[in-house]
Parts: sequence; structure tokens; C-alpha cells
Amino acid sequence: MIRVRLHIQNALARRGLRSVLATCDDVSVRDGEGARQLVTSRVGEQAESTVTVIDSASLKSLPVKASKEFCVLVVSDSPDDIVLNAVKQGVRRVVAESVVEEDLVRAVRATAKKTAFLSESITPYLLDCLASRLPEHTSGTRKALDRLSHREHQVLRLLGKAWTNSEIASTLRISEATVRSHIYHIVTKLDLKTRTEAVLFGHHFTLATLGQARFT
Repeated sequence: MIRVRLHIQNALARRGLRSVLATCDDVSVRDGEGARQLVTSRVGEQAESTVTVIDSASLKSLPVKASKEFCVLVVSDSPDDIVLNAVKQGVRRVVAESVVEEDLVRAVRATAKKTAFLSESITPYLLDCLASRLPEHTSGTRKALDRLSHREHQVLRLLGKAWTNSEIASTLRISEATVRSHIYHIVTKLDLKTRTEAVLFGHHFTLATLGQARFT
């Protein structure tokens, strides 16, 4: 059972988010006062936990980083530095207002599972901010990419879109263990250190070097 606190300052926006959650068959809404409104959602066999849905105006009122790790931030489609600052403070789920109906429940469930979630329109901005802080790759990049298999190219492209291992596995019709194996080989062959670096690499070089790979 997931409890969700709507910590949204605007009453109209708060009611809108509440109505989004209420449209799901597995969600029941408990009315409350303002930001202390509660929503409960049953997701599989999840243990009881609490998720807080916040807007940018409410971000500063949650000073403890640990609490922000269980937050879903709802932002406009022009986030400026809000998203990057939120990530620095521990937020790992960000939903764009334009797709809140599609993404809010997914983000809440991701929070309960302690996995990250970013609306697709937010991902390029955040990755560009992070990638700008990394050193440029050398002329050996093309040769490094040539060492990847076709499947590894596909996985790298999806990593560049900030997809989770589960989403990659489902799209490519392979197991998550196989996805993890591909990521290990990608990191090794490209002389990277972490999965995060592979995500940034994929985001920077996918369109330029990999093209539109077809799924098989």
C-alpha cells in the first residue's frame, strides 16, 4: 500500500493531481487539508510506504535530503535550473505538467520501488546539464562504438533516453539480467566507469553516431 501526500501549494493544481490518481482502478483518494491531503495506492505486494508529490514552490519546505528521495516533483515543461537543483537535493522522480496524466502514477510507483523516473520532455534538459560538465570524448569515440554489438548499440541508445533496465528489457524482449550484462560490456568497451556515464554517453552520441536502430 502506497500513501501519497500531495504537498502542492495551489489548491486547483492539488485537486487536479488528486483527480489524476483517482482515475486509476487501484487508487483510492483520502481527502485532507491542503498539503496534508493523502492518497493511497495499492501496487502489487508493495509494503506500506509514503510518497510526497511536490511542486517547485514546495521544494524548499522539505529540507531533509532523505525525505526528498521519496518525492515526486511536478514541474513545468520549461524547468530551467529547478530540475537540476532538485536532483542535487535528492529528488529522483520528476514529472512534466504537460504529461502529468500519463506519468504521475508511474512516478509514484517508481518511488515506491526506489527507482528513478523522468518524464521524457525533462530528460534532454537534465542530461544536457550533466553532460556539459563532462570532458569531451576523444577521436577514438567512433572506434569505441564500433566495438559494440548491434544489441549493445540498441541498449546504449535507450540508456541515452534514461530508460530503466526494466523498460529496456521489455522493449527489446530480453531479460533484465541480459540488459545488465549488455550495460557491463558497454561500460567496459567504451572505457566508462558507471552506468550514469553510459547514459550520458548514449544521450550525447546516439543521434549522431547510432542512428535509428531497429529493434529485433
